[in-house]
Amino acid sequence: MLNDMPRGKKMRRVMWSALLIIVAVGLAAAQDTSSVEQKAEALREQLRGVTDKQAELQSRLTQLEEDLKPENIQRSVASIGTTDANALRDQRQQQLETQKASIEEQL
Repeated sequence: MLNDMPRGKKMRRVMWSALLIIVAVGLAAAQDTSSVEQKAEALREQLRGVTDKQAELQSRLTQLEEDLKPENIQRSVASIGTTDANALRDQRQQQLETQKASIEEQL
């Protein structure tokens, strides 16, 4: 079919074919770039979320360390009436240590 066409027409057809190929490749590359940019933004958002969660956990850990001081444990159970204050303090300390261990594991 190309052999039957005049030389100028063949050149134009080859040029249009080449142009279409270049445009198709360019569009595919643009889609790849867009996809990469979307993935990068999703990863940045995920990093922000993880950083926020880490800060929250670190803050809670600091609070638990303060709560674990003997005077603070004593203060937290002082208003609870019991016949075995030592057991109550031990129970509160165990509860706080369990929470602390859980947060340290998450961190």
